[in-house]
Amino acid sequence: SAFLLALLFAEANWGKLVASASSLVSIVYMCGCFFVRGWRRYPNELLLCRSLADLVSALTILACTLAEMSAEPWQLCSLWTASANPLLLQFGFFAHEAWAFVMAYNGYL
Repeated sequence: SAFLLALLFAEANWGKLVASASSLVSIVYMCGCFFVRGWRRYPNELLLCRSLADLVSALTILACTLAEMSAEPWQLCSLWTASANPLLLQFGFFAHEAWAFVMAYNGYL
């Protein structure tokens, strides 16, 4: 659906908004499931940490897309966006893969 919106509006920002919003909804659902007392079991703690790493990436994409959409046409990105976006995205992507490695290693043991 995010790809179709990007094609429909001929702008990638709508696709990024839909994709990051759907990621946020699924992350909130994962965190909500963790805090239900009966579902707080062993592997769910690892999934919660991985979801929090994904949360950093999704929030970064959402915030930077909103900042890009609200900027003036001549202003491509602000100083905050240019400095925080790569840092937070790289952290989120690396943390996501690191938690995936921890989960795989834990499953191997």
